[in-house]
Amino acid sequence: MRLHLFAFVLLGASAGHAQSTNQESSAKHWWLGAQVSPDVAYRTLYLIEHNSTTEAIVDARDRSEVPRLALTAQLFAGRTLNKRFSMELGLGYALRGWQVDVSTLTYGDPLDPRRGFIYESADDVGPILEELHYLIMPVRAVCTLGNGRLRSISSLGFSADLLFQAYHISVINGERTKTEQDGYATFNITPTASTGIAYTLGARGELRAQPTFSYGALNIRTDDPIGGRLWNAGLVFGYTRRL
Repeated sequence: MRLHLFAFVLLGASAGHAQSTNQESSAKHWWLGAQVSPDVAYRTLYLIEHNSTTEAIVDARDRSEVPRLALTAQLFAGRTLNKRFSMELGLGYALRGWQVDVSTLTYGDPLDPRRGFIYESADDVGPILEELHYLIMPVRAVCTLGNGRLRSISSLGFSADLLFQAYHISVINGERTKTEQDGYATFNITPTASTGIAYTLGARGELRAQPTFSYGALNIRTDDPIGGRLWNAGLVFGYTRRL
């Protein structure tokens, strides 16, 4: 009788411990996170219609247009698949575009839709920017290597990007003009890759720092003889919290 009672108690304790362990393990499968990335953004031009005019336009733009500062920010949820691999889904915002190096411009260059090609030589021309605002929905596979608090973390995935605003911004003689632009495609697919480090904070927190690169797969222009693809490179700073 005593032997049976001892076995019953032991079995109950083992079952309770296993259930507790399984619950804890299951809880650690999920996390929420946030990340922000200061970026450098630009575009790659290519010819859809090959002729002397389009070739001259691409050549002129490549001489005068340069990368600009940009931003990516997102919230996301993740789940582990096994010890090394996990998946993350997110929702966020991305600022993309490029700018004009005004030092390369000469009299008669088209700077602002308000004035066309004609500028007085005395005009004080400030920053000229193309600004595209996207709602992004990233999906990525994450690989974590190493033991201890400091580990290697890499990710590979893509985002579905929805354009909701596009502007041309110029500053002429101290006057800032922001003109809404059309002709841009409203949807894009952007493959993204990153690698960096992750540092564990306590039992549930994690900090991340990851250099990242993204390149748009689709043309950003509609019905245009010159196509363009956006790209950006930056440094992601993130924080995750296990549930």
